[in-house]
Amino acid sequence: MNSEKLTQRVPNSTESWWYALGEESRSAATLLQTEAAAGRVQTSVYDLFSEMLGKDGHLYAVLQTRVNALLGLPRAVVASGGGDADRSAQSLVEQLISGVPDFEGLCRALLDGMTKGFAVIECVWGYDAAGRLNVVDWIAHRQESFGFADDGSLELLCPPFSPLPSIPPTDLNVLLDGRAAIPPQGTRPAPARKFLVLKFGADARHRYGRGLCQHAYWYYWFKKNALKFWAVFTEKFGAPTAVATFPPGTPREERDNLLEILRSLQSDAGVVVPETIKLHLLEAGRSGGASAFREFAEWCNDEMSKIVLGGTLTSGEGRRGGSLALGNVHELVRQDYLEADARLLESVLNSQLIRWMCDLNLPGATTPALRFDTRPPADLAVQAEVDKTLVGLGVPIPVRYFHERYGRPAPTVGEETLRYDDANLFGYHLQYGILTINEARARLGLAPMPGGDRRPRMLAEAATPNAGDGAPIDADRGGEGLEKKPEDDAERASESEARGR
Repeated sequence: MNSEKLTQRVPNSTESWWYALGEESRSAATLLQTEAAAGRVQTSVYDLFSEMLGKDGHLYAVLQTRVNALLGLPRAVVASGGGDADRSAQSLVEQLISGVPDFEGLCRALLDGMTKGFAVIECVWGYDAAGRLNVVDWIAHRQESFGFADDGSLELLCPPFSPLPSIPPTDLNVLLDGRAAIPPQGTRPAPARKFLVLKFGADARHRYGRGLCQHAYWYYWFKKNALKFWAVFTEKFGAPTAVATFPPGTPREERDNLLEILRSLQSDAGVVVPETIKLHLLEAGRSGGASAFREFAEWCNDEMSKIVLGGTLTSGEGRRGGSLALGNVHELVRQDYLEADARLLESVLNSQLIRWMCDLNLPGATTPALRFDTRPPADLAVQAEVDKTLVGLGVPIPVRYFHERYGRPAPTVGEETLRYDDANLFGYHLQYGILTINEARARLGLAPMPGGDRRPRMLAEAATPNAGDGAPIDADRGGEGLEKKPEDDAERASESEARGR
């Protein structure tokens, strides 16, 4: 498709550009009209979502919890196969990703689509020091700059993107609800391999996705308005009302001065009034109103936590019985959300960014995949027992696994290491007849020796002056140092004579 070809769209002077794009925009129009009714003018629904994140601390916190949980996972590039070409593509992608400026920030910008429905990142391509095409910079654009065609492909709106000229400010269309917007004069298809797009909750009826902010809006709106009434209630009933009584016939000027004195009671510790004036405090007759506002605000927070995290006990202290068991269930639900978010981000990066890297640098190569490790943290003590049992059963496990699993660095060649004293351990076992010589040699990686399958007698029974001195046995020399007894020689002679017959 020609990237310079424009698909003209007739603007509607009474609706903003997103309102004419499909059924999903009607809910966005409802949100903006609700805000406009309260005197808050928003240029787009995405500005409203940004305002929600900036003003509601609880909503922002739970959304950041979900995003940070994903970005904090270990990630690795996995080859598509075991061939040399597959490993070459894997190595190339690993190097290119490490060269992308602030790759974690790029992922965070993409995940803005979870909150607003979709996110678009522009890739700036260039050559790195090795002469490979890579993303040398990236730009997170506003959602208002893009549209989607009927087939779901990304389109650039004109303006703000060229080649169409900008519209003079005098041509602004005033919408029915008081908003002002510049309708698009046309669109053009987005260039290939230029924009990364992440959609959240998108389907055939919602091409622009359905972000978490859209789901949480009404709870945000209820809580925001409840807080206004709570503030009025606190001002009215939080402190006692000062009441002054004065005798009949008091001049108006004195009454005005008395009113000023009552107002000064809000900040002054004491006031001076004439003797004929009586002051007393009128206590509030209601005491349960504040708790009702608080409970309502907490309910709104709980509903937003359910929308974002799938539960409440992973983001709050819980106000119901059985919070430990219920919290475990909610943690499992949150783990499901984490895995779903990881698959979504993986699909975007693998099908777009990593595919483009391979197409531009290794045409025809099988594309590797970026994977996030979503496995929940294991109890290392329990895992160590499992691994110990598996090793004891003879299950082959690479040493690399233990370093990665338990987070211990692998020693470099020639580096001094701390190791368990296997030689003394085997010497003890040989000395007291727990192991045979060949069993010890097998565990040390040595070949068996003739006669090494017999279990040696305890040195404590040896009839030599040095018996029982605990001298270690050198298993590498086939058990040299074991004390021999006369009956051993007699036994060997009997065996030799039997073989001779």
